[in-house]
Amino acid sequence: MRVRALAAALVAAGGCAEEALPLLPSAPTEVPRERIDARFPGQSVGVAAQVKRGEFRAAIVWPILEGGGFVDDEVVAAAFVRGGRERWRPHGLPVKVSGEDGRAVLRELLGGDDRVVERRCGVPRESLVEHVRGQIAAFRAAIERGDPGAAIVAYEELCRAFAFDLVAFDDMLPEWLIAATQEEGFELAFREGDNGEWYSLEVRIGEGVERGTLPLVRCGEGWVFGRPFEG
Repeated sequence: MRVRALAAALVAAGGCAEEALPLLPSAPTEVPRERIDARFPGQSVGVAAQVKRGEFRAAIVWPILEGGGFVDDEVVAAAFVRGGRERWRPHGLPVKVSGEDGRAVLRELLGGDDRVVERRCGVPRESLVEHVRGQIAAFRAAIERGDPGAAIVAYEELCRAFAFDLVAFDDMLPEWLIAATQEEGFELAFREGDNGEWYSLEVRIGEGVERGTLPLVRCGEGWVFGRPFEG
């Protein structure tokens, strides 16, 4: 497995605010889960968020497992359009959004940028680090005992602790989770900054080490980690 280049996600600290998009952190998912799962036959799929624009909805998902093994570390968007007897009809093919052109891909899929993100987000500030560690451990345990349902829950709960940009347009979280199940070793080291507004982070995967700084961002009723920046 390749070691994720944390530096690829580095942006200016000022660009991390989740409020850049309208956000409904506790909104119910409109597209039924079974309709989303049907777009990925034979795969166990974690749903991180749904994005809406007019009559269109896009489920932001990580196809986690297929046939007892990991699919890959790519986050994709599966779009739907309202209408017909089934209410939500597939719109186009699922497309990768975890990359530099992810925003443009989602914009094209939905036909514009005026979108609203629907997801559960935010963790109490004092338990944010422990939440991340706990969900990674829960994911690893679920994979070890062959429980894809529990693995999905752990992934979706992990997403609550990170800004939408990291969840949707980056493969960092899938890479962490896959690495946590491998024998080469995986370790996260967090250290709170002096002003309490950021954490320094060291990621060890095997013999590789990446470092960055994660800002704290308000989301929903709690806090999330924003995109890493140098500092």
